[in-house]
Amino acid sequence: MNGRISKQIRKILIKPDLRLLALVHETYGERTKKMEHRQLYQAVKKMYKRGLIKMRKGKLCNTNLPEMLPKKNVTG
Repeated sequence: MNGRISKQIRKILIKPDLRLLALVHETYGERTKKMEHRQLYQAVKKMYKRGLIKMRKGKLCNTNLPEMLPKKNVTG
């Protein structure tokens, strides 16, 4: 992995997207509750290498990321 991609992953993880965290949780399961920042970085890096995450110009552009829509009020 070249330095450009590593830097982009680090910048994304400064303020991670909820969709990205949900995808990491889907992949790694309950282990994500105990992950620190370094372990999360390594997990995202492995997922990028496997092709689960795609990036374009430093932003996530993968359509396989789960959609996180706000829940609507059921009563109203």
